[in-house]
Amino acid sequence: MEHPRISVIDYVVFGISLLIPVIIALYYTFINKQKSNSSFLLGDRALSALPISFSLAVSYLSAVTITG
Repeated sequence: MEHPRISVIDYVVFGISLLIPVIIALYYTFINKQKSNSSFLLGDRALSALPISFSLAVSYLSAVTITG
């Protein structure tokens, strides 16, 4: 059975999926700096329920995926 070959498009998509989070991290590190630890860790207590629920859901699904 022959294995499928990885094409240039696959490498481009993989590279972009790695590059986007790095760009976001650099933006928030150098341009949009957090003012305090509370601002970083708690989001200034200004987050709505939607991003918090997404974060909880993804964390739970990741834990379930890892543990099987």
